[in-house]
Amino acid sequence: MQDRFTRGFLAGLFTGVIINIIDYIAFILNLTDTRYVDIAARLVYGTRSHNLFEFIFAYLAQLAFSAFLGVIYSYLLIKITSENHLLKGWLFGVAVWFFTFAIIVMFRVPGISQAHSPTAFTNAVLASIFGITLTQTLAFLDRRYANE
Repeated sequence: MQDRFTRGFLAGLFTGVIINIIDYIAFILNLTDTRYVDIAARLVYGTRSHNLFEFIFAYLAQLAFSAFLGVIYSYLLIKITSENHLLKGWLFGVAVWFFTFAIIVMFRVPGISQAHSPTAFTNAVLASIFGITLTQTLAFLDRRYANE
């Protein structure tokens, strides 16, 4: 798998699944009142999902976005080197979170443009976990398949 695009895609997809699991646990524990899949549904439908099909489609859209971020990050690492990759991954995750939510707030997306502080904090932690997990997964895939 010498294709950098595919490794970035797979790293982003894997990380998206992990983040959604942690996000769901945070939702059950009442650490957040809005899951990532709810945000994806609001962006896709303009409202939360109302049935299983809408939920699955919003979840797949969110995973596609995570996979896309993995591709972007994998090519970004080529330009900025992979030294201190944990710091770079963390910063990437936090930057994506900040700019995504800044755009949501600027455009006043109904239902998600106002977050309570526990939700905002949880999302910042999830963004940190996303960036670190993404960079670790990509590094693993790079080491594993770089010599093919």
